[in-house]
Amino acid sequence: NCQSLVFISLPAGLQSLGNYAFYGCRRLREVRVASNRPAATGNYAFSGNAENRVILIPAARIEAYRQAAGWRDYSESLREH
Repeated sequence: NCQSLVFISLPAGLQSLGNYAFYGCRRLREVRVASNRPAATGNYAFSGNAENRVILIPAARIEAYRQAAGWRDYSESLREH
């Protein structure tokens, strides 16, 4: 249950996110990613989050994330940090 989750920080060593990992976390507004390399990401990992959600990616790696399977579905939310 993630009803109160508004922020999550994903570590540099993250290797994968499963299907529906943060699905339906309606208050989730910010995801901060530490890894320079996109982790394997399952289907609908960030679906159903807050409308204004942003996914913060390490500077200069945003294009790699925009092209990576799973992450490209959320390209409109990707921002550099």
